[in-house]
Amino acid sequence: MATLNLYVRSSDEAVFEQFKKILERDKLSMAEVIAEMVQDYVVAKTTELKDIELEAMGVKRIFRGHRLYYGSDDGIVTQGVFLTARHKIAYWWFHDGTGDEDFQVYEDLDELWAKKNIDSRMRITIQREYAAVTNKPLVERLDI
Repeated sequence: MATLNLYVRSSDEAVFEQFKKILERDKLSMAEVIAEMVQDYVVAKTTELKDIELEAMGVKRIFRGHRLYYGSDDGIVTQGVFLTARHKIAYWWFHDGTGDEDFQVYEDLDELWAKKNIDSRMRITIQREYAAVTNKPLVERLDI
């Protein structure tokens, strides 16, 4: 097992003391928490982002991210859900017949679920893609 030393700036000592108290309370080791943070950081920095282009009614939106869902059931209404480079959730809906459009950015999937009525088939696809892209199991908070 490798040994690494962590040198903390004096200006950061207070937050690390708080961190140690929380770790003790939660019965976790600093090594396992830091390893999880490092893994998340590495995945975020090494997962290839793509340019996402959404165009409707003469307006084009371009951002970097991952497609979690993109589809059209009838060729008229198109929906897309994307994980952005800043780990936000972008939601896009467009009705080609009327020109109606909805583009929103949410903090996380929980906020998307709370604000939008996403059908179960689409939700499962989004969750599966999110878990694959982030390399993290998806946790759904239930108010039951």
